[in-house]
Amino acid sequence: MRPLRRRLAPLAVLLLAAPVRAENVEVLFEDVDGLRRGYTVLRVWGTPQERGRALGTTFAQELTAELPKLRALPGYAWSAQVASQASWPAEVAEELAAMAEGIRAAAPGSTVTLADLQTLNGLDWTFGDACRSHSCWGRYVEAPVRTLSTRRLDLETPFDLALHHVVVLFEPDSGPRWLNVAWPGFVTAITAVDARGTLVSLHDFEGTQVARPGVTFRGIAARQALTSPAAGDAAARRDEAAALLSSLPLATSTFLNYYAPEGEGGVFTCAAGVGCAAPRRPQPGYFSGEVLVTSNSQTDGWSVPAGAEFIDAYYRQGGVKRLADHFALMGGSGLHLVSVEYRAESDLTVWIHGRGRGDVLRLEWGSAGVGVDTVAPKGCGCGEGGAPLPIFAAAALSLGLVRARRASIPAGAGPGAVGDARAGARRSPRTCR
Repeated sequence: MRPLRRRLAPLAVLLLAAPVRAENVEVLFEDVDGLRRGYTVLRVWGTPQERGRALGTTFAQELTAELPKLRALPGYAWSAQVASQASWPAEVAEELAAMAEGIRAAAPGSTVTLADLQTLNGLDWTFGDACRSHSCWGRYVEAPVRTLSTRRLDLETPFDLALHHVVVLFEPDSGPRWLNVAWPGFVTAITAVDARGTLVSLHDFEGTQVARPGVTFRGIAARQALTSPAAGDAAARRDEAAALLSSLPLATSTFLNYYAPEGEGGVFTCAAGVGCAAPRRPQPGYFSGEVLVTSNSQTDGWSVPAGAEFIDAYYRQGGVKRLADHFALMGGSGLHLVSVEYRAESDLTVWIHGRGRGDVLRLEWGSAGVGVDTVAPKGCGCGEGGAPLPIFAAAALSLGLVRARRASIPAGAGPGAVGDARAGARRSPRTCR
């Protein structure tokens, strides 16, 4: 990828669109159609209020148009009821309140309320029973790679907004940098990874729910499990996450994947209304303790969970696994598919496919920032019916894009200066019909 980056960097500069002023936000890449379906990659930084306002301003028109439609969906009223009495961590509450302010500022007359944003971030009113995830390390990877982790979110499209696949790099004033994969307005975690290589995600399990004061949405729990632990050691961070999750009564039962590098993570089973149990850890009798697999069925870790037999067969083939095959194994039928290749802290590659797209986002995440390009499969490549995505072909944009843009920012301008780079690169969308 490095020779390609050098060769196409001038093209990336030519593709930059005119900037639109915003604070604490930089759009790194955007490719959407007239219905705002497609990909957007952006980063936000600063305080919770600054980050929330940046996201509200950025997506104000879209959220104003789409969120009122959600109010008529089955299950929305239940989630709104839970949201009104749920426990909201200060950081998330401040982000959402500021997001509502940003929407009102950028779209005067908008009917979007804080309650709408809270309900959207609950997402405890839509379910999917075919989510699949797997992670491997040890003999299954080859240096410099230390861990591969993949997650497929297998929901029906719950609302049109979910077909705008938004990837947000959060760079808080304090705490770890982390990357969220969802849709506009979503700041809790359904699939997220931090710079330390831990991938968290949610799988439906049993589908039981409770609505009472003080419960926590599972997306909030996943975000806190990822971002709250502060220990330097991965095992210690897992233990911190376990202690936190055991204290949170969740509104909805769930599996919460905590895929930390080199097997230091696990899978939490969380019943509705109570805290999560101790995580299921890799077991020495299952691929020598170097593989974790999650479906929507329970297992003790010594055997494959029901519905994930194809993943089990993949590891029984043996051999070193690569990011491309780890990713393609899962097919393109999910709402989104995310794979992470972890080499070291702040040295990751992330691949993302979103429903309706015939291409794949590739992110190179380093200490200096995130570079973005896309890879176009041969043909449409949406993987309908669970078929694997085809082998990926030539890139459309280079990783030099982000570096070229940042080079144009005056020295000493500070992080707020890059907020002027709003529009990102735009191309004709490659969308499956």
